[in-house]
Amino acid sequence: MTWTVGHIAVHATCPVLLIPGASALRRTAATSSASIFCTVGHIIGAAPLVMVKFSRDATMTAAIFGFFAMGWFGWAQEHPPRPWTRWLRAGSACAALILVVAAVLAWRLWDTATVFDAGTGRTSGIVVGCRVRLAGVGAGLLTRRNRKELVPAWIAAVVGVHLLPLEPLLHYPLLYPVAALVTMAAVLAVPVARRGSLPVSAVNGLGVGVVLLTAAILSLTSALTRA
Repeated sequence: MTWTVGHIAVHATCPVLLIPGASALRRTAATSSASIFCTVGHIIGAAPLVMVKFSRDATMTAAIFGFFAMGWFGWAQEHPPRPWTRWLRAGSACAALILVVAAVLAWRLWDTATVFDAGTGRTSGIVVGCRVRLAGVGAGLLTRRNRKELVPAWIAAVVGVHLLPLEPLLHYPLLYPVAALVTMAAVLAVPVARRGSLPVSAVNGLGVGVVLLTAAILSLTSALTRA
């Protein structure tokens, strides 16, 4: 599937669908991730969604999304189906590359304008703090109830929801679809994993990682076209 962001054409596919020897059940998880990836393209195909007022903010967003995409691809490698491993590693490597490029660009743009001020920084800090506490409490309760396998999906759902109140602070419309799709990936991870006899961490990590990596690429592209 191909969509256009500004004047840039992007082709989307899910690498897991190309893994030879994947069983029909395991392709269920891949199909779910592909749907999420393609939905990203449909939702953020409109250029205004990937436009941010200041280039520095776009590069920092790309770096943050790249960092967390790398983390989710890494968590997915906890107990993945063997054919998934190289694709998950490739996702981690791509996310790491985006992180490095975005971080360097952000450093070069550090003295330029930004949406952040004392008030914005304080409020966003409160939102992130609430996310960390809620994710931690939920993870602890699930672990105590011997449902540790659900922890990745819970944390991903909290991460997705916490992006919603950040958009009015950062004035970056891309955060809305990313929030929705990360939450969707978390919610779908459990039934898809059970249906395909797959680890929740692998299905969840793949879905969330794909969404965040896509968002990181688009944020960095926006910054580079404005820099």
